[in-house]
Amino acid sequence: MSGETIVPGKQEAVCAPTRRPVVVYRGQVFAALPPTGKPRVLGAEESLVDSK
Repeated sequence: MSGETIVPGKQEAVCAPTRRPVVVYRGQVFAALPPTGKPRVLGAEESLVDSK
C-alpha cells in the first residue's frame, strides 16, 4: 500500500469513522487490445491475499 490518506467527500462522510479490518485483494484482468476496434475483456480473477 502507498500509505496515502483517503479523505471522504460529503456523501462518504456519513460513514462511521470506526477502524475496520484491513483486507488486501489481488486481481488480474486479461484483455485483447487490437490495433483497431474495441478492446475485449477475456477473463478476470480476484483473490483474497491477506486480512487482519
